[in-house]
Amino acid sequence: MKSFITLIIILLVCESRQEIKAQQSVLFEAGPSYFSNNLPDNYTHLYDFIGFTFNTRILFAEKTNSAFSIEVPLSVRSHFAGEIMNRFSLQVPLYLTYNIGAGASGNSSEKKAGYLAGIGWGYFYQQAFAKQIEQPQYKESISITGPEAELGLRFALRKIDLFKVNKKIVHPSVTIRISHLFNLKDSNHDIGSVSALAGFAF
Repeated sequence: MKSFITLIIILLVCESRQEIKAQQSVLFEAGPSYFSNNLPDNYTHLYDFIGFTFNTRILFAEKTNSAFSIEVPLSVRSHFAGEIMNRFSLQVPLYLTYNIGAGASGNSSEKKAGYLAGIGWGYFYQQAFAKQIEQPQYKESISITGPEAELGLRFALRKIDLFKVNKKIVHPSVTIRISHLFNLKDSNHDIGSVSALAGFAF
């Protein structure tokens, strides 16, 4: 964790020495995420799961092929038994992310691949209820908050043109990211996730 934070600080210092444009953009990504709560399946009903993630990226300090962003990838999963919800999961992190390469900023770029690295704070909640006809009856939940880190790759599909915005061609992008939420109370029960998100690249 210390080496990861050191890397982010080095990137921040290097970026601050270069000329940047004082502008902001907002981009979005969405797709499935796989979460592991690191709990033994034989002793709990709080299993690993796949959720839906919607990520809001507020970009600032943009250049052609790089930008910093504030990101909130909200992830939700629910399951209903009849009219009653008996599974629910929520993951809400807040990241400061450095993006470089494809899809990094709201400026036009010819890059096909890019990278991202971020640090922040996250909250995770998961609950499981027994169905009305299920025996034995159970009600379990877990709540975790703590520092969170992410790394990822972003690919721009330059051969596909979606539409134009201010004379800039918008292409689809795919972002593969991994994240790790550190449980400050029990390091054996950290939360890990892998996401595949579709978005836009200029």
